[in-house]
Amino acid sequence: MDRRSVIAARARRSQARAPGGDELARLAFERAPLPTALVEVDGERAWLLRANVRACELLGAPAEALAGRPLDELILLERLERDAHGALGRACERGMRASTRGGAAAGGAAPGSAAPGSAAPGSAPPGTLLEVSATALPGHAVFVVQLRVVSEPSAVERELREAVRELEGIIDYSAALIYVKDRDGRYTLVNRHFERRFGFAREEVLGRTDHDLYPPQSAASYVEHDRIVWETGEAVEVEEPAEDIGGSWLSIKFPLLDDSGQPYALAGISTDITQRIRAEAAARDARDEAERANRAKSDFLSRMSHELRTPLNAILGFGQLLELERLEPEGRQSVEQILKAGRHLLQLINEVLEVTRIEAGAQHIALTPVHVCEPLNEALELVRPLARERGIEISVDMHGGLHRYVSADFQRLKQVLLNLLSNAVKYNCEEGVVRVTFADAGTRLRCLVTDTGPGLSAQDVSRAFLPFERLAADRTETEGTGLGLALSKSLMEAMHGQIGIQHTAPGEGSTFFLELEPAARPQESDALPSGPAVVPESWELGPATVLYVEDNLSNFELVQRILERAGAIELIPAMQGVLAVDLAAQHRPDVILLDLDLPDIKGGEVLRRLKRDERTAKIPVLILSADATLAQIERLEQQGIEAYLTKPLDIPRFLDTVKSALAGRAEA
Repeated sequence: MDRRSVIAARARRSQARAPGGDELARLAFERAPLPTALVEVDGERAWLLRANVRACELLGAPAEALAGRPLDELILLERLERDAHGALGRACERGMRASTRGGAAAGGAAPGSAAPGSAAPGSAPPGTLLEVSATALPGHAVFVVQLRVVSEPSAVERELREAVRELEGIIDYSAALIYVKDRDGRYTLVNRHFERRFGFAREEVLGRTDHDLYPPQSAASYVEHDRIVWETGEAVEVEEPAEDIGGSWLSIKFPLLDDSGQPYALAGISTDITQRIRAEAAARDARDEAERANRAKSDFLSRMSHELRTPLNAILGFGQLLELERLEPEGRQSVEQILKAGRHLLQLINEVLEVTRIEAGAQHIALTPVHVCEPLNEALELVRPLARERGIEISVDMHGGLHRYVSADFQRLKQVLLNLLSNAVKYNCEEGVVRVTFADAGTRLRCLVTDTGPGLSAQDVSRAFLPFERLAADRTETEGTGLGLALSKSLMEAMHGQIGIQHTAPGEGSTFFLELEPAARPQESDALPSGPAVVPESWELGPATVLYVEDNLSNFELVQRILERAGAIELIPAMQGVLAVDLAAQHRPDVILLDLDLPDIKGGEVLRRLKRDERTAKIPVLILSADATLAQIERLEQQGIEAYLTKPLDIPRFLDTVKSALAGRAEA
């Protein structure tokens, strides 16, 4: 018998002795070397239909106790989804991780199994790591599932697993949205913050697109930015809408690349910047509102300056003229009271404007080396008459300031010293003492002004340098604006110095101080400012023609009365700007006095027309205005005016300025 015939005969005998096909399949399933089970998917869960011997041993229960049980009650799948069919389908492709739960179920014993509720002999203890693979049976919602115990991981695997766990923790507990999308725009990963932020469970998000989850406008924006990442293969940082809160996300989106460098997924990190945007918008609104308020304040101060200075011009101007007359003592005393009240009001107006200019950074401070005793001497000369009236003794020790120079603006330093000295006299007790001394304060020079007055309370000290705070106003009849110390503080800071209270206590008097940086001795050619001008009884200006553009009759009459004392002056009136331009071209005056607030056109426009006309372009123009704002003065100075005099007029300065303009006109 040949070899082929022998093989065929053996095959026939084997088939005769072998069990039927179903029986063979059953035995193969039962005796398979790997734990194997049949699993049916029904709805959202997978149910175990049948388990072989090795699976019973692994799970610690007989086959009849396992049959019909949900798979997730027997093993803990790490990536178990609500959609069990989808979970097993993905398991077929790449396998899954699981762990045994232990204590499977009650029921009868099976060979090799333990009593119900305990692990079978040789079975894996609860928590044993398993690797799960599944194969779908064609045409059925049934899978053949095989379980394999994962051997004890190596140190490298443990470190890797720990690193993965830490990464997952970082992703899950991040305060930003973290997500991954596939090429179809479907979410494949979202973190816990994503769930909390939108109120979606992860399983409700996975597999869905932006258009499934968000309003149309937001979804379209997200998809468009994703498209840029897919097309460029580069990361982008974009601002995206968050319609549900009326805010925005700052999103960083970038591609995830495979081994060939091609993007296979898109990852994103989105941070809610709504509050930041709202804060920035609020800051912009606050800034704009502050700028509007500042402009309104400037406009208001400019207008109030004009409205208050205009009547003061007549009060102080005619008062100065009366002061030059030979009056009876009672009449002279009345004039002095008028001038005193008017100058007090003018001081208040000037100090308000001064504080405003300093706050706006528009105050001109010229820092030069100043001999500290010079402005002090001038301030003392001005305050001594007031001290004599009240019987106040002024004691000055110049030794600490002799030959000492500081970096300061002469007039501003004099202004601060005058304010401190005036306060020390006004708020002193009758026949008290004011002491002025110098001392070193580190590298700076300190000037101290001490009085023997009632002193200040702790509350007064805290308010001393605030605007409009008159200290002890309820305990004195002394006049004051409440701006002197606030203005002095601003001036000292502008000169890089300091002012403060060194000592005070109720009943013990007060010591105020100011400090300034030292400066090198100036050259001998440097001149010190001159003292105050003396009001003349007359001032001969010589024959001249003056055009005065002014719509206020009292202001015109004041200037007319002043110029009557100045000799042969022909004064031409003009109450409108257009008329003034025509009269200037017709008469060619030697000097033009120009008010800015006219009924037809503004004084600035009058000035421009005069400068454009060859017949009047070289005539000196003096501005007489109640507007004392610095911006206005600088603007007109740039347009070529001769001088800018603010109302109320100081008569000596006014006459001196007109005289200089006439002299310059004659030389030209």
